Amino acid sequence: MLPRHLRLKNPRDFTRLRQQGQRWRGRRLALNAMPNDLNHSRFGFVVSGRVGTAVVRNTVKRRLRSAIRQWLPELASGYDVVVVAYQQAAEATYHELEAELVSLLVRAGLLPANRE
Repeated sequence: MLPRHLRLKNPRDFTRLRQQGQRWRGRRLALNAMPNDLNHSRFGFVVSGRVGTAVVRNTVKRRLRSAIRQWLPELASGYDVVVVAYQQAAEATYHELEAELVSLLVRAGLLPANRE
């Protein structure tokens, strides 16, 4: 689990990122990001009911949180990031989701390109 200070929980933060943040899209995931005024990055995850049942949605969220946690030491600080899962994420394995997430983080400039 991500530490509490690294999580986005307030609905206003999600709305602000969607309206003002930059967006990068992949086949299974989308990533919205924008700078914050903190010395650490915060992360939020959106998995809609279209992805599947509650069990499937929670599995996708757990996989995404785990992938983010693994890359935390190398991620840039000072950003708010929201990861949005598409329907195709339901059939993806952990490694497929992680690979796409890393690719999006590199494209967003939040992870060094040589780490992909």
